[in-house]
Amino acid sequence: MLKIHAEVYFKTPEEGNKQGKLISGIWPSFSVSNGLIMSQVFAHADDDYFHPGETYEVVIHLPYGEKFISEIQPGYRFNLNAASQVFADGEVFSILEITE
Repeated sequence: MLKIHAEVYFKTPEEGNKQGKLISGIWPSFSVSNGLIMSQVFAHADDDYFHPGETYEVVIHLPYGEKFISEIQPGYRFNLNAASQVFADGEVFSILEITE
C-alpha cells in the first residue's frame, strides 16, 4: 500500500468529465507508465464532494502502489479514470506512507 498527498483537478463536462459531482472515497483507476492501478481518493480537508472544474488537495490510497514507488514520487503527474474516461488530472506532493 502506498499513500500519497496530491493535488487533483476534476475536469468540467466541457473538458470531457461525464462523472459530475463525486463523493470523497471514490475508487477510480490511477495512471502509471504501463497502465492503470486501483486507487481510493479522499478529500484532504472536510470536503464531502469533488465538484467539476475545481482543484482539491487529496490523500490517495494505492493498494498496489508500492510496486511503482520508483515512478510515483513528488512531482509525478497522473490521471484518474473511470472505465476508459479520464475525469481528473493530478500531481503528487508527497509520499505519506509505504506498507507491503
